[in-house]
Amino acid sequence: MIARPKQVLTLTLILALLVTLLPSPPSTASTSPAAALANGTVDFFPAYVANDGVVSAGSLTAGTPFMAHVNFTGLDPNTQYYGPKGYVPGSGFNWNNNTWKLGTAAWTGYTTFTTDASGAWAGWFVVCADAANTPTTGNFRAGCRKSGTTDNFYTDYVSMTTMSMVATAGWVEGHAYGVGMTSLASYSVPLAGHRVVVRDSGGTIVGIYATEDNGVNEGYNSGDTGYYKIAVPAGSGYTAEVWDANNAPIGSPSTPFTVTAGSTTSDVDINAAPPEADLAITKSAPGLILPGATLTYTLAFTHPNAFPGTIIFVTDTIPANVTREGSNPPPTASSGRDYTWMFVPMLPSPYTGTIAITTTVGRSVAVGTILTNTAGITATVVDTNPANNFALATTKVIYNLYLPLLFKGYNGW
Repeated sequence: MIARPKQVLTLTLILALLVTLLPSPPSTASTSPAAALANGTVDFFPAYVANDGVVSAGSLTAGTPFMAHVNFTGLDPNTQYYGPKGYVPGSGFNWNNNTWKLGTAAWTGYTTFTTDASGAWAGWFVVCADAANTPTTGNFRAGCRKSGTTDNFYTDYVSMTTMSMVATAGWVEGHAYGVGMTSLASYSVPLAGHRVVVRDSGGTIVGIYATEDNGVNEGYNSGDTGYYKIAVPAGSGYTAEVWDANNAPIGSPSTPFTVTAGSTTSDVDINAAPPEADLAITKSAPGLILPGATLTYTLAFTHPNAFPGTIIFVTDTIPANVTREGSNPPPTASSGRDYTWMFVPMLPSPYTGTIAITTTVGRSVAVGTILTNTAGITATVVDTNPANNFALATTKVIYNLYLPLLFKGYNGW
């Protein structure tokens, strides 16, 4: 029997539909991880780097290294990888396993890191662009290799410019110090192995490197604790800041500075001296109180120049004839009738706060007794007006209100 044209068309459509539903044959194309999607990001890096690295026998004989921070993701959990390795525009060198290596050096010469249970790892690494490169704007990324394999993994690209240190860029150098968490004396303590970040006036990171001693052989005096040297484009309005282990700024940035092509701007110190601020505190309380009554003290304080890394201490001493029932917020520490609150600013900005302290006056307190409460504020700053760092409030204990005394004009309270 001969199929009609309509039936032929229907069969053809059915066959075409079946073909689309059948699984495709295995692909013969490469499935190398190097060709896969990016495995993480370079989240902190300088937009500009010196194009001046010269390495001989594993030592940097000339050059200005920089640092970058990588976040690898999507790797195998709890697994060892060689790296990280940084790839600058052109060619460059990586500091790894206590020596300088070309970017093309064998992976097996690198130290290894181990991913966490989610297949992630994050950390800093040190790179220096090869002086043989022609200064250019190109791509930068980080890579790693799974141990025991030839599988390489790479982050997304970021834009980076290599600079001529004669024509378009210069250096900034100085020292980074602590900010005095609990004592002004710690401002004189230099910080070793901390990242120093240079930003332009728009906030862009134009340079990153670590203070000495950072364990890297770059030809500097490693015994000069807290010293840093960073290459940046020639320009003005730059500031330098030092970061802690969590990549958060410590203290305040340096004063703005200018860099000239081919020259070094020196003595750009960070947190070299305590900042100045006018700390202030006030206290309020009722002027009169009855024995056995609730007496509430309210403290208000301000630090107009607060910044991350410093600590504000507020203290209060309650009178001997009252009992503290509670406070909002609760104190950080107490000793007898002395109470201390500790506040840690998270952002560089004016910091204000209030504390409410609830007490009960003793029922046997003699009428006419003056209850005096004192409070104070301190912080790791040079206070420009210490006179307003202390406050007191006085309250007089009086008789219970008795109407016949009012009619007689009694004023003994």
